[in-house]
Amino acid sequence: MSPERIKELFDSFADALRRLEEALKEDITKISIIVDGTIQRFEFTFELAWKLLRLMLLNEGIKSNTPRAVLKEAYLAKLIGDGEGWIDMLEDRNKTFHFNFPTMLTIDLFMDYIWSHPHAAR
Repeated sequence: MSPERIKELFDSFADALRRLEEALKEDITKISIIVDGTIQRFEFTFELAWKLLRLMLLNEGIKSNTPRAVLKEAYLAKLIGDGEGWIDMLEDRNKTFHFNFPTMLTIDLFMDYIWSHPHAAR
């Protein structure tokens, strides 16, 4: 992978993370569309993060294709520091993909959840 592609993906990830942080500043207890948008931004940011890590690993000659394998290899390569937190975040992302997350949690519970799981939001 070219360094330009890695930088391009990193820039996209940084922008998505900034937008997720912006969404988390909103009062999600008032408007359900903010909850939906925040969840969507979390999913999008996580997808960019693991794909960026995959490219960085590939650039080092390490091939991993699944998010879980990428996170494990990234931890071993010291690209990320909190391996367990990243695996937790993967599981959080999977919950949002495979279940109707907003109906599983009330808006108040979602707010408590996102703030009590810093790896999920930041």
